[in-house]
Amino acid sequence: METEPVRIASILLLFAAGGAPILAQAEVDEAVHEVQEAELAVSLETGQIWRQNVRFESVITGADGVEAVWTFDYSLRLRCLEPVPGGFSVAGQFLDWRLRLQKGACSYEWQDGRYSYFSEHVDQAEESHSACRCLLAAWSSGLRDAEIRFLLRRDGTVTGLSGLEKLHATVAESLDSAGELPAEMLAFFGQDGLKRADGALGLALSVPRPVEQVGPGSTWTQVTDVHSLAAADRQVRRTFHFAGLGRERRFRFAEIAIAPAFEVLDERGEWRLVESSAKEEQAEVLKILLDSGLLYQMNAELRFELPDGSRAHFRLSSQFGD
Repeated sequence: METEPVRIASILLLFAAGGAPILAQAEVDEAVHEVQEAELAVSLETGQIWRQNVRFESVITGADGVEAVWTFDYSLRLRCLEPVPGGFSVAGQFLDWRLRLQKGACSYEWQDGRYSYFSEHVDQAEESHSACRCLLAAWSSGLRDAEIRFLLRRDGTVTGLSGLEKLHATVAESLDSAGELPAEMLAFFGQDGLKRADGALGLALSVPRPVEQVGPGSTWTQVTDVHSLAAADRQVRRTFHFAGLGRERRFRFAEIAIAPAFEVLDERGEWRLVESSAKEEQAEVLKILLDSGLLYQMNAELRFELPDGSRAHFRLSSQFGD
């Protein structure tokens, strides 16, 4: 029978084998000896400030096999306003961002107040360029003016997310006055793109965990409604497994592996597990800071087969910024 340290080491190495190594070997050895119970609940002070750097990548592969890739990189400055019943009131602003769409040999981008377009083929008409530029400028303006608010509960989940109304209104005005836009621009930066961005922000901010102390081997489950990313009859059931403690620079964190399961609603109104044949490109990883319960790092992926024969692949990564 395996001893506890050997079992924990096996778990850590197994997770590392599924993608980029989670910990170097020396760090694994240190984590094994350091494994103990940990408190993962959020604990903040009034006025506490932190940054979160997020990347959301949405890949839609059409029935023709051509990929369209939308990348939304942004940095958030978050501040704890005050403790409130059930958690903490938090306000946030977008500090910087990059919006990028690539399909085939074409790419559209907005970063640092600049619009750029590239194509190896015949350039678009000037009217189309102008419409694309105006739409991306509207997104940028809406992000600059956004002041988000939410309740960060002690169990890491987020409720009452608001403050994106200006972004929605600015983009809606641009769409109303826009000239001819490529179909992929409408799909990614139109109303559907706004819904995906809202959903990605919610997933990046909301990270569930128990509020009591947990030890090696503790597990918990969360069911996430992903109707903002795909059809309403889909959800993701994620099982979280506390594997041990880790350290990087001055940060100490609890390391948690994520096992996702994709479910669809069948004709009987019951949720049915769908096996994924696609190989994940990165291990699903979650790291929670021990001193505050804030998210240190998260990598997550969602894959969907769509009714029209196309496929959707969403990658979300979040990193604590110091």
